[in-house]
Amino acid sequence: MENLTRTPRVLFARNLVRNNRARGILINTPRPVLIEENTFDHVSGSAILFSTDNNMWYESGQTREVTIRRNLFEDVLTSLYQFTSAVISIHPIIPDLGAQRQPFYGQGAGSIRILENTFRTFDTPLLHAISTDGILWRDNRIEPTRSYPKFHPNQKRFLFEGCRNIDIAPSDTIQ
Repeated sequence: MENLTRTPRVLFARNLVRNNRARGILINTPRPVLIEENTFDHVSGSAILFSTDNNMWYESGQTREVTIRRNLFEDVLTSLYQFTSAVISIHPIIPDLGAQRQPFYGQGAGSIRILENTFRTFDTPLLHAISTDGILWRDNRIEPTRSYPKFHPNQKRFLFEGCRNIDIAPSDTIQ
């Protein structure tokens, strides 16, 4: 059971996350999260993962407000190990997604902000969100690489399941 009076705000800034086996970082807190000016370099799984078990363990609650900005994602997502559906994965474990009444993550329009990042990637999937309310994607730069052959079964840049209030700007720069 999570004690909502004792949860942290998270500032994850100016870090180098390199060659991690499972994922870059795993974040869960109901308080504001800022992930800014980091480099995620050759991480095997998702660079940023939000995941909560709503099935058996119930270890943590909702993540409501997130800003991911001015980060560099360099050839991450090189394996298909657990929760590797995109560079950024918002992935609560919900046994019956069709029965949900409202999304689990976010709290309305623009509460999950992905802004001004650079994605240097050999494969396609950038963002996969499940049960999320309020995704804003703006001014991100996508630079395809040829570091590895494409292999991921998800060949969609964005994949959403049980989400609402999604605002994806067509203004991304693709090199």
